[in-house]
Amino acid sequence: MKNATVGRFLLLAFLWGGSFTFIKVSLDVLTPGQLVLSRLVLGAAVLLAIVAFRRIGLPRSARVWGHVAAAALFGNVIPFLLLSYGEQTTGAGIAGVLIGATPLLTLTIAAAALPTERATRRKVLG
Repeated sequence: MKNATVGRFLLLAFLWGGSFTFIKVSLDVLTPGQLVLSRLVLGAAVLLAIVAFRRIGLPRSARVWGHVAAAALFGNVIPFLLLSYGEQTTGAGIAGVLIGATPLLTLTIAAAALPTERATRRKVLG
């Protein structure tokens, strides 16, 4: 691997792994709901700043916003909320390990439930 690739990988690992520690520390002063709300508002503010900087228009269709809301609910709000509630009673390390095991569990379930989704060597290594 090139040095830049290794650097990006390490930065990603630091940001991804550090988030569980930050969640655990934040739960000392915030409720899980407050923590999730603050994470999502901060993320939305960053994305809106990028949109404004690049002068990209936001969708105007109510249908598109309905899809965005559903994706946000199931992809961000519910998982972040469950993770925050879980970290109230467990450590950041175990939370990171369990979240990290998600792709392996998904591969196992997909291979068992869908005969066309074979667990190839490439998928297992990935």
